[in-house]
Amino acid sequence: MMRTNYEIIKYLSRVMEKSRSAMSLVERVEICLEGLGEAIGIKKSAVYLWSPENRCFVKGICSKWLPLKSQRIISQNILSITIEETIYYKLRKGQSVVIDGKESSSYLPDTKSIFVFPLIVKEVFLGIFVMDFGIISIRVDKNELLDLINMCSNHLSISIENVQLYERMIRENERYKEELNIAYTIQHSLLPRDIPTIAGINISAKSLPAKIVGGDFYYFKRFRADKHAIGIAIGDVAGKGVPAALIMAMALSTIEHCLGYFNKPEIAFANINSIIASHLEKYSPHYVSAFYGILNLKSNNFIYCKAGHPPPLWYRRAEKEVHTLDVRGTVFGLFKGKKFEQKTVQLRSGDKIIFYTDGITEARNEEGELFGVKRLKEIITRRKDVKPLQLNTSIFRAVRRFIGRKIQEDDMTLITIEIL
Repeated sequence: MMRTNYEIIKYLSRVMEKSRSAMSLVERVEICLEGLGEAIGIKKSAVYLWSPENRCFVKGICSKWLPLKSQRIISQNILSITIEETIYYKLRKGQSVVIDGKESSSYLPDTKSIFVFPLIVKEVFLGIFVMDFGIISIRVDKNELLDLINMCSNHLSISIENVQLYERMIRENERYKEELNIAYTIQHSLLPRDIPTIAGINISAKSLPAKIVGGDFYYFKRFRADKHAIGIAIGDVAGKGVPAALIMAMALSTIEHCLGYFNKPEIAFANINSIIASHLEKYSPHYVSAFYGILNLKSNNFIYCKAGHPPPLWYRRAEKEVHTLDVRGTVFGLFKGKKFEQKTVQLRSGDKIIFYTDGITEARNEEGELFGVKRLKEIITRRKDVKPLQLNTSIFRAVRRFIGRKIQEDDMTLITIEIL
């Protein structure tokens, strides 16, 4: 049996420390109520949480000493405090309330005195801590006892606030994840569902966002007037996550529209830039990089244009070398009225073109070293005889091994085409 205030305070401190390890609000409160009962002999106590939306107490948490029948009686009567404005407003102002005599029995049968303590943190009313104070198992000065109970009330208030904040954070996080999953589904639906199957060419494409949603995109353009031609576009929005995904949706829509209206890549790119620049002029420094080429499978001519995007790599089978398909052109969205250069190369059977975003070459390992174009070229040369799908798989695996334990920092996209 604890006799001195020091022993009681020391015991209650251990109880409050134990309650902090509990994640559940009910468990935290019950640990405190049980500890208080052990310390000072209070046999009936409960905590009731306040709902500001419904303006009533919506949840009661009672100590194990309180019989189920008494729990229901307390719940019914404590809720009636909201009707008695004098008591209710005292509690809202942070004042404890003592209910004695017959009035006490109306709230809790067979009691002589009920104490009600408000649970308040930063002027926010969280609920009440109520107990039968008529019979206690220790002798202690009433004021000193009130100080002990106030200490427990303050701890309960902070515990309730912390758990409620945690639960709110979990709910918001779950809602955010759900919204991201919806955004991913929408964004994924914007990318090509199927890789085109065309005689004379083999194509493989894959995109890995750094987050659930990202800013990389690609697009295949088929021409009604020329069934032997295919347009291939790849792009990247500066940044990642939701903002990049929103800009990506706008940019991809613009690119699809302009590529369908203008046959020449240089003219299409000039119009794409004007539209995207108009959309992004208030959101600097956001911009979009892109590369686009049209392959004619009759002549194997490849006409291409770029907007500040990493130039694709061209593996020339006859020479067994990797070349760069570079051309002048700045990113979309920064400057209106810019012109874009257009070039043409002649492809041959066995040649490959590897389109990529900078998430591949700018991937960093734990030492901060870049994966780089050189390593990419080495993989292409070493795996020159495999199909586009196997080549893409080899590149992604090499980047993942290079990164090691580091988290993927940027979206990564690859498109590989092979002339058959």
